[in-house]
Amino acid sequence: MLGYSSKRWDGLMNFLLKKGFTVQELEDAGLILSTNDGNRYYDRFRDRLIFTIWDHMGRVVGFGGRTMSDNEGPKYLNSPETLIFEKNKGLYGLHIAKDEIRRTGVVILVEGYMDVITAHQSGIKNVVASMGTSLTEGQVNLISRYSKEVLIAYDADTAGANATLRSLDLLRAAGLNVRVISLPLGMDPDELIRSSGANAFLDLMEKALSLTEYRIRLILDNSDTSTVEGKSKAVKDLISFLVTLDNAVEEEEYSKKCARELEVSEGSVLIELEKARRSRVKTRNIEN
Repeated sequence: MLGYSSKRWDGLMNFLLKKGFTVQELEDAGLILSTNDGNRYYDRFRDRLIFTIWDHMGRVVGFGGRTMSDNEGPKYLNSPETLIFEKNKGLYGLHIAKDEIRRTGVVILVEGYMDVITAHQSGIKNVVASMGTSLTEGQVNLISRYSKEVLIAYDADTAGANATLRSLDLLRAAGLNVRVISLPLGMDPDELIRSSGANAFLDLMEKALSLTEYRIRLILDNSDTSTVEGKSKAVKDLISFLVTLDNAVEEEEYSKKCARELEVSEGSVLIELEKARRSRVKTRNIEN
């Protein structure tokens, strides 16, 4: 159910008007827009590859369009909010993924349309997309109806990492078990599967990181550990995160692991951890 919208400004509108639809219906459906003066209408999607968007019951509710040219509008354009389409409450591909999600007990969450299509074509059929980088509470509620375990496979860039962190917090708050698939830098699931095959993606699924491990990995990857100052800052950033776990065993074990990776003594890191603990307790006492 892929399609293409022509470059014509009113091609779709004229076609649907001949089919008996009214201008108001087309505008309400988000298929056409009016000019600033309100005297003319034109197609929302022009010269774009069109992705059909369904709700979880398999009913068509909207469209997404990827531009075929470099000089007109955003790369991706979705239908606007309508009476039947609420982007923040839908997940692309869920209507065909839900049976496999129930069978495996796992939802694999990606960003884009092509990530879903390529994964399904390669045999990985419990994949859905959030249709953007910001997961919403409505989408989390929908996910929780089908599974309690989620693997996130967002792009391995800064925007993708930030989106992953926001999504992790939402999913964990909903009581879901969440892990993160670490993709090669600069790649998304679509590119990885096309270049290296489905097994490469499946291997990364097996190595998916827990929430804590992912946050630690982000801190380490964004730290300059070639200098004393850089290592010191990395330790400080790591400790600031670890004390929020409120679990002494996890705090100490991850501190030791980070010390080994940074090539500093475990003792020095544990001393900093204890300082942070005391400071956290003191702050809580003051607030109470």
